[in-house]
Amino acid sequence: MEMKNLWKVSAPTAVAPNTIMEAQAQNLTEATNGLVVGEITTKTLSTVSIYIISQVSPITKNPNIWECTFNATVPKLNYRLQIMKIVFSALEFYPLILNDYINGEEYEVDSEDDLKSKLEEIIPSPNMTKVINNLMVQASIKVTEPNK
Repeated sequence: MEMKNLWKVSAPTAVAPNTIMEAQAQNLTEATNGLVVGEITTKTLSTVSIYIISQVSPITKNPNIWECTFNATVPKLNYRLQIMKIVFSALEFYPLILNDYINGEEYEVDSEDDLKSKLEEIIPSPNMTKVINNLMVQASIKVTEPNK
């Protein structure tokens, strides 16, 4: 007798948190016409505290934790500014930790919708807008080489 399929899985409809951040990095690059480039760096953390594991991996307690850093870079000036970071479990995604370095806030994010909602608050915030606008101004300034 053949056993029925017990797996209750289907084609994924969720989007990984780092993919959401990558889309916003691309949006930043397009919005600034490349003067400021959104750059995402994702890495696995080699050492993770038990506290972080308990925050972002409550089900599996698995230490496979990823850190996704969102930088605003100004290629013309060889300048990079860390503006946000998320820390999440590769197996669970949520909850995750979202650090907003421009506004000095840290959030615990419970779902994909919650992440998108937080980004909708952070990205157009007055402080973030001011910083990105000022980076664009700096990128537009003509830099001259000193006379030799």
